[in-house]
Amino acid sequence: MSVNLMYYTQQISGFQHKSYFYLNSRVLKEIVRKDHRCPNCNLPRVKKSYLRTRYIQGIPYGLKKLYFEVDIHRYYCYKCKSVSTEKLPFLSYPKAGLTKAMERTLMELRPHICISAISKYFDVGWHIIKNCDKNILKKKYNHIKLKDVRIIGLDEIYISRKKNSVQYITQLFDFKLDSYCLI
Repeated sequence: MSVNLMYYTQQISGFQHKSYFYLNSRVLKEIVRKDHRCPNCNLPRVKKSYLRTRYIQGIPYGLKKLYFEVDIHRYYCYKCKSVSTEKLPFLSYPKAGLTKAMERTLMELRPHICISAISKYFDVGWHIIKNCDKNILKKKYNHIKLKDVRIIGLDEIYISRKKNSVQYITQLFDFKLDSYCLI
């Protein structure tokens, strides 16, 4: 995969292809950063030391699941004397196991397909998809202007009973926007 293809399909920039490895139905692509810079002052004069290797799932190639292998480094900047850990710009948050492009693909399918079907198809944990959904809802509805709300619908749907508790899904519907969210 060329750098351009990696950028246009996975939204990964600033990294170069190093090697491929095929294992059963998976493609493991090793990528390396083009140049290492201090995250604080952005100068290239840093001392880097290997910290660990991360595996991050990307958008699959047809039936092959794609994982990126990235070495994470710790930086020491000679100018600003700061010590920091390398940040990956193609992740939505530092400990994410999916690329932003993969998360976007999952969330585009979310209104049309149930979470368990998406989880099974992409081989991603159910809780990961639910957390992506929650993060998007938090960003989208972080500041709701209540002065514009006139009519809402609220419904609770019974799911199951476990030992001493009953589980429900709360569904909130905004009639003005013709949209809903699950709580």
